[in-house]
Amino acid sequence: GVAILRTGLSAKHARVVETAARIVRDVDPALRGSFEDDLLGALDLWLDDERRRDPGCLAKTALVVALVARERERRGGVTPGLLRQRLRDAARHVAWENVYGGRVDVAGDLRIAAAAGLITVADPHALPVIADHLDYPLLPVRRAAARNLQAHGGPGAALLLRLRARIGDVEPNGLGEVLRALLAVDEDAFEVAADWLDVPAGDDAEAVFAEAALALGEAGGDAAGELLRRAWDVHLDEERRRVLVAALAQVRSEASLAFLVDVVRDAVPTLAGDAAALLGACLGEGALRDALHQAIEERGERAVREAAGLD
Repeated sequence: GVAILRTGLSAKHARVVETAARIVRDVDPALRGSFEDDLLGALDLWLDDERRRDPGCLAKTALVVALVARERERRGGVTPGLLRQRLRDAARHVAWENVYGGRVDVAGDLRIAAAAGLITVADPHALPVIADHLDYPLLPVRRAAARNLQAHGGPGAALLLRLRARIGDVEPNGLGEVLRALLAVDEDAFEVAADWLDVPAGDDAEAVFAEAALALGEAGGDAAGELLRRAWDVHLDEERRRVLVAALAQVRSEASLAFLVDVVRDAVPTLAGDAAALLGACLGEGALRDALHQAIEERGERAVREAAGLD
């Protein structure tokens, strides 16, 4: 079996190499180490020889994933410098393929896997590579870059995320990924996310508002809850307030949950129903649940009672 896999890794057909690398990734860890030189040698060939056709960079990506799996189980050893360099090369790789009407870069998954590998091997030169990914044309690469910076942590990663958050992204969920990563590594960045709650009207304004609000909700804490409640007083639009209800429910602080009880009591039926449904799902026994029941009884609307699961 070892001999067959080594033959597969040295093959000239991308699908054969991909399959062999995937199998090596999943073999017993005690055996996987014996393939290290074969994997690295194959990656060298596929990165350097442009004549080797690798549609979608499938072979190169599988080789990178298998090598990084090997690094995760290395005990007390030092990652070879050559592997770190090859991961940096893979993270910068570009592969154009012709499509109808033009051409497209298909190296996105390879870049994502290699950048994650740089975090795994604690490469000291990882930040410049991942910083380039923050502005890469492919959205999945940009989103992965934000997650990789969050995994990297530290002041450098926080500053890169803060800058990207200030600049924004052409795709709302690209910005959302940056904001979530930033709030996870920088406890002083809540105002950066909150600034996007005041995004001016435009084609993606509502989506950007939702990404910022939900990022704050996921981050949680008193600071996030206060900023979301402040936004409630500014934004009277029902759709934006529906987003704020969902975000405040994620915060789960006592102040935010009490605020949602007031929404159930006083807001328009749509918002009251949303808040009642979320509170009914997350509140245990206690004063807040009693307050929720009282607010619902004061409204006297069956739809709100049903939303809370009381009927």
